[in-house]
Amino acid sequence: MDSPGIPLGLLWLVVVVMPVCLAVLISMRAFYGMTPLVFRCRRCNREFFRKPHLRFPTACPRCHARDWNA
Repeated sequence: MDSPGIPLGLLWLVVVVMPVCLAVLISMRAFYGMTPLVFRCRRCNREFFRKPHLRFPTACPRCHARDWNA
């Protein structure tokens, strides 16, 4: 007689799929919760914000100066 146990599909779901989904959800929450980077333009003397995953700004978004950090 076979002993009752956990079906293979449910075991796969609990051991592999659930931890992967949980890790993805936790990392997405941490990624979107990051504080934005603050820069100050030396031409117009205003602050502007960028998301941390974006590239370094090449121009000030307010006065459009390309030498905003010089």
